Amino acid sequence: MTRGSAVRRSTGALALPVMAALIALGLTACDVPVAAAPVPTPTQTPVVPYGDGVLRIGGLVPTTGASAGLSAAQVAGIELAVREIDEAGGYGGVPVQVFHRDVGEPGSGVLAASFAELVAKGVDVVVGPSDPSLAAELVPLATAARIPVISPDAGAMDAAELDSGGYLFRLASGPGILAAAVTELVGSATMSVAAVDDGFGAGVITAITDDRAAAGLDPVVSAVTASGTSAVKAAADVAAGDPDYVVVAAAAGASSTTEALVASLLDQGVVASQLVLVGDGVLDLSVLSPAGELEGARALTAGAPLDDGFRARLLSADPGVTDFRFAAESYDAVMLAALAARVAGDDGGESIARAIPGVSSDWVTCSSFAECAQVLGSEDDIDYQGVSGAVDLDDSGDLVAGTVSSWLYGADGRAAIGDILRVSTRP
Repeated sequence: MTRGSAVRRSTGALALPVMAALIALGLTACDVPVAAAPVPTPTQTPVVPYGDGVLRIGGLVPTTGASAGLSAAQVAGIELAVREIDEAGGYGGVPVQVFHRDVGEPGSGVLAASFAELVAKGVDVVVGPSDPSLAAELVPLATAARIPVISPDAGAMDAAELDSGGYLFRLASGPGILAAAVTELVGSATMSVAAVDDGFGAGVITAITDDRAAAGLDPVVSAVTASGTSAVKAAADVAAGDPDYVVVAAAAGASSTTEALVASLLDQGVVASQLVLVGDGVLDLSVLSPAGELEGARALTAGAPLDDGFRARLLSADPGVTDFRFAAESYDAVMLAALAARVAGDDGGESIARAIPGVSSDWVTCSSFAECAQVLGSEDDIDYQGVSGAVDLDDSGDLVAGTVSSWLYGADGRAAIGDILRVSTRP
């Protein structure tokens, strides 16, 4: 079944020639090979249900600090999802309960205190935080409490490296998904990568390097990182390699460095049509002068733009929302949690964590709680299609198939939406 534009990746397996294998094993024509003992496939111990029949959602959002402007959209997304679940009959016929708490700044201690309050409320799953540093702080606490964490973003970190025990899930297309989209866009042409010096930029460099190697393509010509003071030198180093394309990677919040880096690349003679800008920090570079210099540049960002219908539903939850970032992902996080509980037949956190990968991929598709509940009337499992795009999660909590939006910059320096790509990193 086709669900949007697909980008496929495949890896070949190398087989040793038969004679070489025989020599290496010291076998002759008279030897009889001994079959290797079968290796049992590891299985997970079944979870003993321990939920109380009431699904409780905890929202961890930035109501204070530098990211406070993002909280309204996240809260509205969570509240809208809860409302629609309840309108469709709730979880097991019981309304979903939701509690919101502040995350504070990294290292402030606010997050730990807020999480403790949510645990005292009996929450079964937490939505948020979107900040990767805060998500990393939360993982050991949540894992110890057996409470799954579904982050609307945290795209700059690798969930598999945090040893979350299967309790952390990220709904943003991270560097791996974006790198696969870059490779699809650029193909066999040569490229260099200039990234803002942060976790996201470093992740994109590594992912592009690995993706090109896996695809049998030439390695990147050069890869540099830049801070606000080193953008000019970074741009000069990239331009000196004379690549066909230059990828600029920047997360949200790095606008000044991104602007300096792109402006310096243009000054070095890189033309706009050679630029592929990746990440949430690249969409509005209209401050560049003259803005027309960016015409023809392309951008790739995680997720799909909000459609008008979802935007209207979100505003019905909070008419004051003006910044819609992470609203769709927060909504999808609640839906995944509720559907996982429904499939598991238990609202205990461990049961929900075990069931989330299954309800997110590879079965009968559905896109609302009511529709998915109807499918589950005749099927054992579902493939939830999020309002934020594809949300296919693996057991490590990372997206293995996600949605990437492709943009094209116009003469005003602003980007207009183009293709919506469904990108897979599955072998």
